[in-house]
Amino acid sequence: MKVNQLLQIEGIDPQEVSIITHTTNLSPWRDWLPHVAAEHPDLFGAYQSVHSDPAARTLRGRPLAISFVPVAGRMTFAGLFRVDVVGDRTPFEIYSDPRFGDLERRFGATDTTLANNIHRQNQTVFDLALQNDLADLIGRLVIGRPEKRRNYVHLATTLDPEVLAIHEVSALNAAPPDWKNFVLTTALLRD
Repeated sequence: MKVNQLLQIEGIDPQEVSIITHTTNLSPWRDWLPHVAAEHPDLFGAYQSVHSDPAARTLRGRPLAISFVPVAGRMTFAGLFRVDVVGDRTPFEIYSDPRFGDLERRFGATDTTLANNIHRQNQTVFDLALQNDLADLIGRLVIGRPEKRRNYVHLATTLDPEVLAIHEVSALNAAPPDWKNFVLTTALLRD
């Protein structure tokens, strides 16, 4: 089954959907993304509120977005979101939101800081509001990691990935590893 088939079964037109595959290379942020998506929806919302210019153009064109985060080399569903454009803001206005400071301090999300985004004049800010549709699949629906592409936001009609698995339980907060491989960071212990 493909994602667009699943959307159609749920009564959602794939023409109205963007797919966000959060494929950051930043460590440890990449490892934290599933936890933040599951346990800190306010911080995940902040993270999803700003995007590169090409990604923002794609999101502007669709009223809905489905979001995926990396888990064990694959992409796990983090939710279906209604996309509302808040407007263009300066980087200073955007990154003065204390949630970005939390993302940086607690989880190492270094691409969400004013210092890394100061070169931009303005950036489009979105409000991605989690929807109830497909909520039972959050953390359970798995697709493959998209092949190397320039953008991480795609039109559902263009990407249409294969559904690889639907797990019985959420993979967003995975069980800890065997005690021999169990390493806790200070941030994880605090959280």
